[in-house]
Amino acid sequence: MQNQLLKETDFMSMWHSTEVRVLLLDKEFIRLVLSIAESVKFNKKIPKHLLVKSFSDILPYEIIYMIK
Repeated sequence: MQNQLLKETDFMSMWHSTEVRVLLLDKEFIRLVLSIAESVKFNKKIPKHLLVKSFSDILPYEIIYMIK
């Protein structure tokens, strides 16, 4: 039944031009994320601040701060 539900969800989401994502349910990952202070995770000036900061030494400036 699990594969059937996934197939139907995929079909219906594509039909309506939406994207359905599987949740991250790893308990250790959730605990880790919840343990990070909100001041570190969020920054009103930089969207996805923590992600950007994590890869800032790898990605070029133009990519990190590219306007959508």
